Amino acid sequence: MEAQKHQTPRPIRRIRRENLSRLISEFDGVKPLATRTGTTDTHLYAIQSGAREIGDELATKLEAATGKPHGWLDLEQTPSRAKRKV
Repeated sequence: MEAQKHQTPRPIRRIRRENLSRLISEFDGVKPLATRTGTTDTHLYAIQSGAREIGDELATKLEAATGKPHGWLDLEQTPSRAKRKV
């Protein structure tokens, strides 16, 4: 039997991409966010366009670097929750 590849459920992909857009706005663009999180702007642009996904490791890295609580990227954000930092 072939091992199944772990995939993030579709709704989480959408939520993570929407929350990435919030982070991009909060940090004044893709390049500043990429610099802050130690990833490349090319990678974030690919995620933003839907060509790539935010995996669990990158989600944790983004949350930690931006002061968001663990799991923040997976939650649909209300305006007050979106602006909250730890």
